[in-house]
Amino acid sequence: MPLRLYRPRALRDSRTDVPVIVYFHGGGWVQGNVVNYDPLCTHLAAEVGAVVVSVDYRKAPEHPAPTAVHDAVDATTWVAAQSDVLRADAHRLAVCGDSAGGHLAAVVAQVVAGSGADWIRHQALIYPAVDLTMQSPSIEEHADAPILTKTSILEFRELYAGGQDFRDPLNSPLFGSLEGLPPTLIQTADLDPIRDDGARYAEALRSAGVSTRHTNYLGVPHGFASFPGACAAGRQHRWELVSELRRHLT
Repeated sequence: MPLRLYRPRALRDSRTDVPVIVYFHGGGWVQGNVVNYDPLCTHLAAEVGAVVVSVDYRKAPEHPAPTAVHDAVDATTWVAAQSDVLRADAHRLAVCGDSAGGHLAAVVAQVVAGSGADWIRHQALIYPAVDLTMQSPSIEEHADAPILTKTSILEFRELYAGGQDFRDPLNSPLFGSLEGLPPTLIQTADLDPIRDDGARYAEALRSAGVSTRHTNYLGVPHGFASFPGACAAGRQHRWELVSELRRHLT
């Protein structure tokens, strides 16, 4: 599958001790692509001082669940073995994603931890979709929110995993095995229908003994990380994301 790589210009070609961030884009498992996320991935590469690998996983409805999960796991596993190719320390790795990409990052972290590997040092989940059973109260509270609505969530879910077991951890990582997962940052948007997905996942992680930081950004809708200059919280969100990745990778 296609991967888009970002390497900071500030790094000398001879330097190979930099960490790696594997990024999964959002879009409800149906929309979005790596090109849309050039600004964020470029920012992370430059500010964290890491090689960023953006994964162009296959999307529904042509490729329904769990195809995107399999692509995400395969890509991350491949990246972890490519230190020489990436000229980086690929065993000092973080997974990161927003919305549907946050879901994929969370599942990858669970699968890798379940295999006994410990090379994922951190997971950064931006308004992640972690419960396809739609039990979060915020879905009704913000059913008609901007950017993402309850209706669009239902449409994305049907296109991606219609007819499947929504409680399967590959579809809803909230119900997966959480013990032994890496330190986690979860960022949620207060006006987001899936705000409580992230809050509930943070609570579940802490209950499982996982070091977890959860920040809920007020006054912003789902997707705000893609237009940081349009909202007051954008600068703080990026500062926190970069700071947490740096702290766990360097």
